[in-house]
Amino acid sequence: MWAADLGDVGELLDVDESWTSFATTRVLIVSEAWPGDLAMYGPKILAVLQSFDAVFTCMENNGLEGVADSTTSLRHLPHGVVTDSYSPSLSGRRPIGILNYGRRDPVQHDVLRRWSEGAGGWYHYDTMGLGRTQDPVDHQRVLGRLLSESSFSVCNFGRFDESDRRQGAKELGARFYEALGAGCVIVGDFPGTPIFEAHFADVPGKVAFPLGASHCPDEIARLIAAPEELARIHRVHRALALDQHDIAHRIAQVLADVGFDLPPALSDRQAELRTTAGQLWAA
Repeated sequence: MWAADLGDVGELLDVDESWTSFATTRVLIVSEAWPGDLAMYGPKILAVLQSFDAVFTCMENNGLEGVADSTTSLRHLPHGVVTDSYSPSLSGRRPIGILNYGRRDPVQHDVLRRWSEGAGGWYHYDTMGLGRTQDPVDHQRVLGRLLSESSFSVCNFGRFDESDRRQGAKELGARFYEALGAGCVIVGDFPGTPIFEAHFADVPGKVAFPLGASHCPDEIARLIAAPEELARIHRVHRALALDQHDIAHRIAQVLADVGFDLPPALSDRQAELRTTAGQLWAA
């Protein structure tokens, strides 16, 4: 089972308990589990979580330590990206200069609007409030197209605007991997966690843009004026996503961790992704 957060896991409270007999090995992947979430949802959620043999979470600083027991393991699984959702131009010229999709820091937003007015660049952002999307497939399609047409993507640490829920934790969100999959330069306030350092320390297209920053980073203008370098970054980022961070690689990690052999189709898919990545690196 794959859940966005513990609220999704809570749906199992309304399901007949016989669901636990449907598989010999029960695996849960929950994308978000913030330090206070387990206490917020109560002890019934803990019982549901311990109905699984293995629980994976995409957060390093999660609040699920109490889940692990003699029958349930708790492991970290980094976010992955469905690279087929993106069809990026790998040249140095994309129509959208900077994309700021989803939750926004108001100060960063004001700075980028002023950049757009002064430089004549296209700064694209949402004009509607946050909420659950009515059609996740359509949402992913639109996001994939926008990222594929953008040179830069604003990526801040997860839920940066919800300090009460984060309780001081800075997490690496899925948007970093989505931007990588589209080949975008990543701009924002980075989490600096061990997994961020492991996956993004050597990523060539990163531009620090702290929350509350008063001016647009000079590196953005420099890269815009260097289309060949920007094109190289687009290719390298796309190659890294294909080679290391596609969702196929994450599924393979889960299966290996719980002791399952990889299906031949999954192994073939990983090989195909890495072949395509190699072609981009060689370009």
